[in-house]
Amino acid sequence: MHHPTYERVKSLCETNGTNISRLCDDITGSKGNTSTWKKGNIRNEYLSEIADRFNVTTDYLLGRPDAPNPSSTTTSNEKEAGRAIIDVLVDIGMINKGDRVPDELMDSIRNVLRNIAAFKQ
Repeated sequence: MHHPTYERVKSLCETNGTNISRLCDDITGSKGNTSTWKKGNIRNEYLSEIADRFNVTTDYLLGRPDAPNPSSTTTSNEKEAGRAIIDVLVDIGMINKGDRVPDELMDSIRNVLRNIAAFKQ
């Protein structure tokens, strides 16, 4: 069994269509650091970058709260809708499967979902 922090990061990667080796390479410049991460040895600045990238708290990555973002009001339906939008973007070739979705695009997707939810009310 790997360190709980590593498991949370790995799970976030899988949920967001990437893999932990690619994330590690993006953040540290080396896929080789993944073995260090498996032991839970992730530098604070890397933890902060991971938290920002996945919109979670560093406390969540460290295994403290149960929810990835306790202040988030995102419902499971909104998450599913967001994943569906990303799947469509992959299908039409705007993004590649497994690539990190740019923050600006994720913000736009969240705004669209919020506007749809507000319109429904």
